[in-house]
Amino acid sequence: MFVEYFPLASGLIGLLCTALIYRMVCRHPVGEGKAKEIADAIRLGSQVFIRQEYTVLSVFVLIVFFILGSLIDWSTALAFLAGSVCSGITGIIGMHTATQANIRTVVAAHHKGASEAFTIALFGGSVMGLLVASIGIMGIGGIFWLLVDDPETLRALSGFGMGASMVALFARV
Repeated sequence: MFVEYFPLASGLIGLLCTALIYRMVCRHPVGEGKAKEIADAIRLGSQVFIRQEYTVLSVFVLIVFFILGSLIDWSTALAFLAGSVCSGITGIIGMHTATQANIRTVVAAHHKGASEAFTIALFGGSVMGLLVASIGIMGIGGIFWLLVDDPETLRALSGFGMGASMVALFARV
């Protein structure tokens, strides 16, 4: 009975851990003066960049969504769309976390040394990794749970993976 909900529960626990790690990173000081101004400009630039990137990428995702729905089936197309959205969400949160961790890493290196800076950088990077794994397992588990009685479930699961991978790939290009 619990086995059906294990991926969703695992994903939620992972998201909780991600939120706690993010809070730990954000407890460190952001600095002041020129360093903070530069960090704010980088954060703003990253937000503008990712908004523009995802605007262009969303057109491509919608085209593939309609192609999959028309040529294969709509459950696969919806899973593809869900995977794309999940991947996009992790990208946005990951970019935000990276810009938050970067200035804190610089300030820690300047005031407390390499060990403290490394710790902040490590935790900042772990947010993205844990987030990807948590949302991925929740997405795959959720689709499997919704479509468990459908023999085409594996096709839909591959659609989720394809959507998540495609957005992640193109976001890095």
